[in-house]
Amino acid sequence: PFTRTIAQVRGANANGGADSVGSNVRLYGTVYGVNQRLTGGGYQMFLRDATGGIGIFKTTNLANVPTLTEGDSIKIMGK
Repeated sequence: PFTRTIAQVRGANANGGADSVGSNVRLYGTVYGVNQRLTGGGYQMFLRDATGGIGIFKTTNLANVPTLTEGDSIKIMGK
């Protein structure tokens, strides 16, 4: 996937919908705050870079990913 900034994936199309839906992207940033998914596993937190912030969400834990805490630098890839 292409590396993008958070600002680049937060754009809107003419209808007001996200213009990056369906695009494979890679984001690098810093975890901001704590994981809000306290039960059932997964991730619900914010990622920040120099251009802005975005929420990230996954319902299950990922193999080989340690517990994420505020200040961790991470790479997120997906659609």
